[in-house]
Amino acid sequence: MTWHAAPGLAEIVWCRFPYRERPTQPAPVLHPALIIAVDDRSKPIKVIAVFGTSSVPVKIKPWQLLLAPGVAAFKDTGLSAATIFDFERRAVLPCDNRYFPDSPKIGTLPKHYMVDAQSAMRAAVEQERLTRR
Repeated sequence: MTWHAAPGLAEIVWCRFPYRERPTQPAPVLHPALIIAVDDRSKPIKVIAVFGTSSVPVKIKPWQLLLAPGVAAFKDTGLSAATIFDFERRAVLPCDNRYFPDSPKIGTLPKHYMVDAQSAMRAAVEQERLTRR
């Protein structure tokens, strides 16, 4: 198993993000993922990643962040199509080749999206709290 250096905070990377049905297994295909936390004190280094998909729903939920072409600094994301990051689908993942390819970085979340990302995270946490009742 190859260990990678940790991606940086707010980087968009390729990831074999686990499917809901198998949360402890890497998916067979790569999806974009947004890195929202890095624990470089752990061995192996771990990150919290948010699942991304270009299958954009008709209605965007409060815990989803849409990055779309035509918006300022979209080219910085490295994405080729509109992409939704679903903050309800977060995972703590080791930085290894089971989950990440050798050169996983696609791009970076532009700074003007940070407030929207924080709002999506708060909405996801609130939604999780409400569904546990």
